Amino acid sequence: MFAAAFGVDLEAVFLVSRFIISAPSRFHVPPSFLKPLGKLLKLKLLVYENLLSNRINSLLKLTGDVFLKHVRRLNYSMIYNNSVWKNRRIMNAIYELREGESRIKEKHAKGELPAELIPSEKIQKTATLAASMGTTLWFTRDELEKQNMLDVLIACGQFTMCWNLLEYIYNLKKDKSNTTAAHEAIIRCEESILDDWKKFQASPTWMVEQYNTKLKLEKSH
Repeated sequence: MFAAAFGVDLEAVFLVSRFIISAPSRFHVPPSFLKPLGKLLKLKLLVYENLLSNRINSLLKLTGDVFLKHVRRLNYSMIYNNSVWKNRRIMNAIYELREGESRIKEKHAKGELPAELIPSEKIQKTATLAASMGTTLWFTRDELEKQNMLDVLIACGQFTMCWNLLEYIYNLKKDKSNTTAAHEAIIRCEESILDDWKKFQASPTWMVEQYNTKLKLEKSH
């Protein structure tokens, strides 16, 4: 059985090597391009492995960091530089309220943001933890059990959205161009949203905890 398997492996290697050798003539590759092949064939297997690994990593880097970021920039530019979307867009990013974000303090210093919308230290720490979460399809046991990352991410989305709505309303009241009756309805929600924001300032995860408590009670009945 071992001999048969070994024979199959040898045959597969032979067929692959024949295909590689005959490939240049099949695809009409000019002889000038084949001259460096002699040197490449003398390299050790480990060198090929490193070359291939570096190439794959650079391709992933190019796709994930360069290309996709460029696409996002184009999309943002199309929305934010078009007057059609004035007062009809809200940005909500996970990193907006994390520690070290000077943009909020600068807005407050310029009179573009009221003092009550400066996030508390608790909110900033929670947002910093949430922003540290990598783009993965799952959570590690440490992230779930020690960091409670799932609730942290949900809470960050909640208080960041709350903050963005209040900033949106604050700016809307100063400039109501390109608005409809629906915008007036949003403005009327300011007091309620502000109450939620004050709760977030004191306890960033209060809404998640409230939901979890309600869920446990429903399951117990």
